[in-house]
Amino acid sequence: MHRRFSSALSLGLLLAACGSAPAKTTEVTLSAASATAPASISSSAPKPPRGPSAAEIAQTLGHVRIIAVAEVALLRDHALADRFDPVIPYRTSLKLAGIDPRQEIDRILLADGSLTRHRNAMAIWEHHIDPARIDAFLTAAAEESEPTGHRTQIADHACAVLHRRRMIGTACVASPTILLVATDPDSAMLSALAGSRGIDHPPPGEAVHATFLDPSSTLAVGDFRPPSTLGTLEMGMRLTSPGGLEIGMRARSESPARDAADIEAMLTAPGAGFRIGPIPIAPPPMHFTAVGDQVVGNLSIARDDLDALMNVLAFALPL
Repeated sequence: MHRRFSSALSLGLLLAACGSAPAKTTEVTLSAASATAPASISSSAPKPPRGPSAAEIAQTLGHVRIIAVAEVALLRDHALADRFDPVIPYRTSLKLAGIDPRQEIDRILLADGSLTRHRNAMAIWEHHIDPARIDAFLTAAAEESEPTGHRTQIADHACAVLHRRRMIGTACVASPTILLVATDPDSAMLSALAGSRGIDHPPPGEAVHATFLDPSSTLAVGDFRPPSTLGTLEMGMRLTSPGGLEIGMRARSESPARDAADIEAMLTAPGAGFRIGPIPIAPPPMHFTAVGDQVVGNLSIARDDLDALMNVLAFALPL
């Protein structure tokens, strides 16, 4: 039996794994931020306000607990753009199909059940690529798989079964502008995405926005288990003009001062860290404070530190 196709956890998810304030949910609400694009973002034609968002579909039909949305448009002309190339999935297949992912994919939604158990992993691409090249990509991606995958159909949706590192998943055309890659896609999810309003934009200025539901479970890695008194964690990543990253995290807490201190203590304890495969990861230096009824954390990543992060991501993301 194949292991299920692990999710492309995204830069946002792994950055959170490397240093976020974990949390627990008592109320499950998820809106992937504003549906209005910042004026500076060049995206595909506006969609009519119809149906649920892709994030809502992923949560209700895919039963995911972690959702991250990346605004690819913000990376197109940024100084960091080349640094992200190692983690672009299926680069060879995209090139063979004549697709430039930076220019033709507008947003990517990545979702999963947790950072360590990838039972409901999925990636949703919203794009403006013509159908012929999407079809060529599916064929090329199946041929690039190890072992070789194959083309298939789910209802009337064109798909390709893909293998990667002993894992298996399926990529399907949900609509002319939405591609789904998931462990177990079905016709209900594909139909729902086809009738959705697509992937909502992150808050203005954020390149990645991630939501972690029930993070005491979803963000548990190794011996690190987040406090159970925190609420849903929201994380935003912004690109800085010198070419670095600024990451902000926020979660409601029943005891914010204690939780902020406990999180810092866990992340700075001797031997703190975890592993992604064979790669040891030390938590980056972060500072957490109590602000009202919330725990707030901030992290800066300098441009010179990005290459090491990209190498970790390239290993960790099987997509």
